[in-house]
Amino acid sequence: MCASATRVSASSPVPASGLSASRCLSARRRLLPQAVSLAMLGAAALPVDAQQLEEVIVTATKRAESVMDVPLSITAMSGNEIRKINLNDVKDLIYFTPGITGNSKDSFLDFVSVRGIRTIDYGNGGDPSISLFKNGLYQGRTGSGVSSLYDVERSEVLRGPQGFLFARNSVAGGMNIITTKASLDEVKGFAEVDVGERGVFVFEGAVNVPLTDRLAMRVAAFHTEEDGYVENIAGGDDLISHDNDSLRVSFRYESERVTGDLILEYDNRNQFGTVYRTTGNGPAFNVAATRINGGVPIAFDPDARTVNNDNSPLEPRDDTEAMSAALLLDIDLGFATLTSLTGYKDHEYDYVEDYDGMPITVFNYGQDQEGTYFEQELRLTSNGDGPLDWYAGVSYYNEEIDTDFLGQQAEDAYCLGYWYATCADLFDYYNNVYYGGAYAYILDYYFGTYQWTPSASGVANDINRIGGKYQGYSAYVDLKYDLTDTLEANIGVRYNYDEKKFSQQGVPDPDGSILNNKVQTGYGTPEGPVSDKQDWDAVTWRAVLNWRPNDDTLLFASVATGYKPGGFDSFTVEGPASACVYI
Repeated sequence: MCASATRVSASSPVPASGLSASRCLSARRRLLPQAVSLAMLGAAALPVDAQQLEEVIVTATKRAESVMDVPLSITAMSGNEIRKINLNDVKDLIYFTPGITGNSKDSFLDFVSVRGIRTIDYGNGGDPSISLFKNGLYQGRTGSGVSSLYDVERSEVLRGPQGFLFARNSVAGGMNIITTKASLDEVKGFAEVDVGERGVFVFEGAVNVPLTDRLAMRVAAFHTEEDGYVENIAGGDDLISHDNDSLRVSFRYESERVTGDLILEYDNRNQFGTVYRTTGNGPAFNVAATRINGGVPIAFDPDARTVNNDNSPLEPRDDTEAMSAALLLDIDLGFATLTSLTGYKDHEYDYVEDYDGMPITVFNYGQDQEGTYFEQELRLTSNGDGPLDWYAGVSYYNEEIDTDFLGQQAEDAYCLGYWYATCADLFDYYNNVYYGGAYAYILDYYFGTYQWTPSASGVANDINRIGGKYQGYSAYVDLKYDLTDTLEANIGVRYNYDEKKFSQQGVPDPDGSILNNKVQTGYGTPEGPVSDKQDWDAVTWRAVLNWRPNDDTLLFASVATGYKPGGFDSFTVEGPASACVYI
């Protein structure tokens, strides 16, 4: 039955339309045909020099250079572009990045695919194939990685293995968000407000204040909210709403040889969990659905904007509260620049969804997660003017994460689905009817009791408590040499080591269901706790040949290997992943 439910928030988003009230007083809600037409007419009326594309300077190769001169498969956008097209979330960048698919309104990364590579893992024992970074620092996995997109200097989305550009490896690609730093120049700021249908309200603003000749502060804030737009014919409020708040305080210190940025950030995201809509109603599905619904057929609405979901006893949600601190230092040593990136993040994540997409509690899924993450990278980048450029670095990370995974099912739906009877009738049948109760021991074997007593809520909860302690380090060096005035060669090598400690155990049902950790819809581990420890290491490399026949053309050939450490699912250990990409 689950195969017939589609993910509404991933595949059928209904964008809001509205009017933007901002400094430019422009209508800029995305995906509006009228706005596109007006933009084309406006562009035709502009002089040629005003239609030129904005040059985006990136630091993907650890040096500031135009995106057109970078020998990488990269899509970069300036902060001005991001605001103009109204991107409010990190995952919104997927809409505008060729080769990357799988955007959704939730905080999951399992659907994000880079050139067909993705990690279908909604647990926390593995690592995503695409990594999210902010100011070069890793942002984490599902639950902690996704954040609001505001007061941004630029974004850089890279496709292919990224083992030499960030402290953490990325086997398929990486998304790096560079926030706007505090500036010593002047007092300045901006504020924008968007309003629209369905209660859409978006605020973005920032103010920059020099405090002394060497110290400046910048405060940026962001708020976005929207009412739900998917009707639930089972009753209740419309689904897929959100109410998100973010605050960032940045400090910059500058001297002749030292530049430092301290960035403190808080995110509070309150969204609706992924909504599933049942679409299949063939004979086999109808018979099964009717059976677990006590013989009553389930109604389906052909309208793609409606669902028929029973959201009790758990309300779907996708809530994250995260606090982070980052310290970025650049120290000029003369022959090279020493860069230090230090990051710390603490988060709590609470997620619930009605996975079956039906008006009965067949399968509710949830996870209650909390964790901390620390990262340190040290890097030397050459400052010479000769034909050889290089950078080398080391990095270390430490992550601790604890999650309660929940699989929930109505007790009678479980018994009706497997035995064509309610749980009370099932127990009565084996105790009193089937061969006069001669086989009643089957009840004790499966359920640990001869007598049926329903739980207080009428549902069974499979709760699996998972804990992870992960750490790793790496060392890398990257060399670039000018063979001629137009031809250069680039080669790099990196060593990676990762270690993971993992544990899990079943947790007693808080409602006291006899079916506790017996329902095979969750992560039941009735004989826990179980634990394991594994480590992995690998050497990765890349080689690039660049040719610039003229100032406007760059041709390059690249081969790069990638690595992602192994991990744990509910029952087995996963092996490490690798990739080799030629461009």
